[in-house]
Amino acid sequence: MDNKKGTSYVGGIVGKAVGVTMTNCRVEGTIINHGKSPVSGGLAASMEGGLIENSTANVRIIHSGDEIFSELRIALEQIEKVDERQKLIRLVDDMESSVGESTFKEKYASFMSGVADHMTVMAPFLTKLLEFI
Repeated sequence: MDNKKGTSYVGGIVGKAVGVTMTNCRVEGTIINHGKSPVSGGLAASMEGGLIENSTANVRIIHSGDEIFSELRIALEQIEKVDERQKLIRLVDDMESSVGESTFKEKYASFMSGVADHMTVMAPFLTKLLEFI
């Protein structure tokens, strides 16, 4: 949802609420923000002059940004063996395309198996990648 100032909001139920009361709402799930929206929220990303009553949100918000996968590809450029480097970059592509899907865990496991010999290069990325599981 975009407001008049051009700022994007991502919300579980409402992206932006102005002067409303939200009652008896419940939201669960995962919001994966790929860096397109600076603000994310469960029931409302932005609330102006409104009220939320008797409502719950059990939402996991992941701000992935597209940069993690780009940075990962750049780090993989340090691998000297061209065929091995290309294989790992394809695995990164597979992971990126499966973010938010049930297949991500499988793609992540394949990547981790392939990159096991290069942990010094990959260590800075592991925590961020685990957020997608």
